[in-house]
Amino acid sequence: MPTKRVNGVELFHDEQGAGPPILFHHGYTGSHDGWRQVLPRLADRYRCIVMDARGAGDSERPAAGYTIAQYAADVIGMADALGLERFTYVGHSMGGGIGMTWRQRSPAPSSRCS
Repeated sequence: MPTKRVNGVELFHDEQGAGPPILFHHGYTGSHDGWRQVLPRLADRYRCIVMDARGAGDSERPAAGYTIAQYAADVIGMADALGLERFTYVGHSMGGGIGMTWRQRSPAPSSRCS
């Protein structure tokens, strides 16, 4: 189970494919499993990366840090840990709110948020 230590917490991530990177984030009460039918359809053209938020799926469950702002900081930290300078972000439900917060805090013009 691949993890990266991000902001003091072990966060799960996995990837399929090669090409321009897309980072997928789940919604509230979800996990990376929510993207299992999407990734195979895109992996022939993109580097599809899924991650679990702190406290979700296969990520560590710390006692604190469950805010949208912290989740957004974790996305930035995961992207840094994976060496992603440019990537497309796709968030479902709460993941969309995380993406909006991430863009407000790190408005890199070379990245896209969906």
